[in-house]
Amino acid sequence: MERRIFKFGKNSVALIIPKKWSDKTGLMPGNLVSLEEDSYGNLIVSKSAYAKKEFEIDISKGTKPELLGRWIGLSYMYGMQKLRVYSSDGIAAEQVKAVADKVRDECSGFEITSQSNNDMIIEGFTDIKDVDIERVMSRIMALVSQEYVELGQNTVEAVHGIEKLVNRFYMLGIRYINITQAKDSTTYFAALNLLEDISDKLDEMSAKNLKGASGAISQLGEAFALCHKAFDGDMDSIDKVFAIKDKILKGLQHSSIGGEASALIASVAYSISNIAEFGLMKERNILQG
Repeated sequence: MERRIFKFGKNSVALIIPKKWSDKTGLMPGNLVSLEEDSYGNLIVSKSAYAKKEFEIDISKGTKPELLGRWIGLSYMYGMQKLRVYSSDGIAAEQVKAVADKVRDECSGFEITSQSNNDMIIEGFTDIKDVDIERVMSRIMALVSQEYVELGQNTVEAVHGIEKLVNRFYMLGIRYINITQAKDSTTYFAALNLLEDISDKLDEMSAKNLKGASGAISQLGEAFALCHKAFDGDMDSIDKVFAIKDKILKGLQHSSIGGEASALIASVAYSISNIAEFGLMKERNILQG
């Protein structure tokens, strides 16, 4: 469908939104819409990114608590602002605990605002416009860097605790992306998933007895320390990350590290280089529009 742009006022231009689309989205005269530019320079028109999204789920006492907790987490990441959990036969104590734990541990800015025998209300109190995705990325990178330190010292509980913090910031970052649909959101979405995967694998590695792997782990930490500069397009850092990855993979071929541990180390090495690879596109202005 095509529309002609026409002059509006002295310095602006305008276009007419098709009625079929406005009816479909429920938009009325006077409603706010969101205008965002994607990574390809296209202008995306949508219902206001900051509109209050509400959702309700009906459960029974037989609903598994972990499933309920997962629903809360997914709703948070997909940008819901208000959630209601309702059960006609009452919400079990284990279900209440699952919701409370998920909100406390992983849903930054969410609070349980009402609770009774039959329902729970969860609402968001953080303005997503105040979230800085670069700061979220930096915080996750700092936490993952600390995971490498703790892994090298074999402090299993510390690694596990850091992994939980990484997951909390990861969910906030995904929530920001889903609500704002900002430019370069595809890149940040992919990078956040890679960082979260690295953190998960480091946590998994810490729970295993990785005999003879200290050298490889140290090299992974060295490569990851270059990740932030590499992600921002620093070619020297990108080259070093790829060189370290190749060194790790070559070393694994001649090491006595077990197959499962070797696979974990190789996977983390590839994930680190994949994050650095985004910097190649930035350095060549592919992501700059």
